[in-house]
Amino acid sequence: MVARYAEGDGIGRYATQLAAANREGRTFVRIGIPEGSGDYSRPLHRGPRALWLLRDAHRCDDILVHYHPHYYIRGRRASRIACRLSWGLLSSMRRLVVVAHEADPTYRSKLEETATRWAWRRTGRVVFHSEWERHRHFARFGSTRRQDLIVVPHGDFYRSEAVEVSRAEARQSLGLPGDRTILLMIGFISPALPDKGYDRAIQAVTAAGEPGVELHIVGSPIREGPDVEALLTRLREAAVGPQVSLREQFLDDDTFDLWIRAADAVLTPYRTASSSGVLARAHLLGTRVVTSNVGGLAEQADTEDIVIADDAELVEAVRRLAR
Repeated sequence: MVARYAEGDGIGRYATQLAAANREGRTFVRIGIPEGSGDYSRPLHRGPRALWLLRDAHRCDDILVHYHPHYYIRGRRASRIACRLSWGLLSSMRRLVVVAHEADPTYRSKLEETATRWAWRRTGRVVFHSEWERHRHFARFGSTRRQDLIVVPHGDFYRSEAVEVSRAEARQSLGLPGDRTILLMIGFISPALPDKGYDRAIQAVTAAGEPGVELHIVGSPIREGPDVEALLTRLREAAVGPQVSLREQFLDDDTFDLWIRAADAVLTPYRTASSSGVLARAHLLGTRVVTSNVGGLAEQADTEDIVIADDAELVEAVRRLAR
């Protein structure tokens, strides 16, 4: 099982919990990319290095890859094309299952787009978190009669090891006020895809005019870099008032779940997204979600959630939660 097993990484958490739920009759070897951990690691993100997995996996083994394009496809165009071709060749020689956590960007180069299509059509099984994702993938890449494109809802393998506490107990533990409406955006702080919409959440809380509402943005930077630092600077500047708080901290699993239990609602007002692990986590813990209707997010929402289509609806959702 190949994933980025980094501390606090949502995809790595998903991979770990999927393995835990399917251990009967199976042995999992965790191959991590270098930014994370695992039983050992492989730098699979440049050139034809995916072919190293031919040596790691015997013909009787399945290879299960938790896919985000940034994890495996990097470098200049020639390197990216070599990556694609090597994944396609690997798929032709081993049983490969890919859990698609985020879609590939559309490439302007016809050659690169063709190589991407060739590789995906050779993957034996591709797992998506929503029908929206599956339909989009099929429309772009098609499929073959020997290929399975299946949907497994995002939260099917999620479990929480944290001690169950009430909302009041969670707030007391985190030092949060008990008489405020607490809205939460949680997870890695990242300017990359998906666009998480931090700015629209901050603007909605300000525009709602509800002094009893607090927005807490909690998490750690996904990586170092000028784009990440620029986003953090904007968030720090926005978090100077009484209604917006930025908590820059690494979250272990228990603390992550504690924050979700403390909130009145979790916000996922993303502008772009295929699906959301945070949304699935909130459902597991019984916390309401306000989510946008982009990608597969509306499909993930349940009857207690609020699905918004634009900024005005997000403002109204904040007012509704404050009542």
